[in-house]
Amino acid sequence: MIVFYSKKEGNIVGVVEGRIHNEAHSKIMIGDPKEVDKLVINWLQIEGTQDYTPNVTEDKKQMIIDIDKDPSSISKYKIDLKTKSLVLI
Repeated sequence: MIVFYSKKEGNIVGVVEGRIHNEAHSKIMIGDPKEVDKLVINWLQIEGTQDYTPNVTEDKKQMIIDIDKDPSSISKYKIDLKTKSLVLI
């Protein structure tokens, strides 16, 4: 998932869904780069399985899994500008 957010307030302004993003995806931008930044959350394959897990800290994994299951729930979050991570509003 790629989350685009306001650099001033952390409000989410757009999302590109998906679990694996390549270099071309990392070049995608929504809005003015002076006002909008992005957070890329990739998923990694769990060794020996065909399952994937979000490449985030343990305390954020369930939140990302929940958003993956219900993408519209992203509206309940914003970006903490200090930690550059998703937080509940």
